[in-house]
Amino acid sequence: MINRKGLTLIELLTVIVIMATLLLIVLPNVMVVSEKIEEEHYEQTVKLLENAVLTYIDKYDNSGLNRIGATKDITMKELAEAGLIKIPFINPRTGEALNLETSIVRVTRRDVNEYEIIPPFSP
Repeated sequence: MINRKGLTLIELLTVIVIMATLLLIVLPNVMVVSEKIEEEHYEQTVKLLENAVLTYIDKYDNSGLNRIGATKDITMKELAEAGLIKIPFINPRTGEALNLETSIVRVTRRDVNEYEIIPPFSP
């Protein structure tokens, strides 16, 4: 009776081939899901920032936006001081915290209740 304590080379190669095949099947799907999650995170962050800006304009300061086509820059610091965003505010594209002093959200009035909002991390 032979006492075997390990795998033969053929058995080991078979396991490696099966694992490689599984990786080839699973890995592309994981990458697609990961990209979708990143894009959804970006879109949600933009929506959050848009809501914060609209609240800021409505509650605190709408001066400079009294006519269609008017543009106003709002710093991230103003939004943070009003309690509308949390600090640190992370750029969803880079993962780095935005400088609240220099990061500006540009707001342009397009219609009576319609604004175009350009975040500081737009492409």
